[in-house]
Amino acid sequence: MSALAEEIEQAVRKVLREELPRILGAERSGGQVSLDPNVGLSVPEAAKVAHRAPDTVRRAIRAGALRASHPEGGREWVIAPVDLDGWLGRRKRSPAVVDISTLARQAAARALAARR
Repeated sequence: MSALAEEIEQAVRKVLREELPRILGAERSGGQVSLDPNVGLSVPEAAKVAHRAPDTVRRAIRAGALRASHPEGGREWVIAPVDLDGWLGRRKRSPAVVDISTLARQAAARALAARR
């Protein structure tokens, strides 16, 4: 294995050691709730992620503080995860599904930059 390949492998391992616990922790803290930005959350799901009561989430929707929508013909509110994060004052979260190849490319780029 070349020195560059070893350096990249070490950088990828370091990134994974640093990032995977955070990603897995975010996944576990939400229970079975999907944090995929393309999937809307119900009021109970949003309440679980936000660690709030469902009535608090509904009040925020009625007050206009939390954006939500009714799917066509539906009665229940649907909340986009990015809107929930905005209401909670958090920055946009990454989806729980992670593309490891992106992390590897970023680690490789950092390793090459550090080598120069």
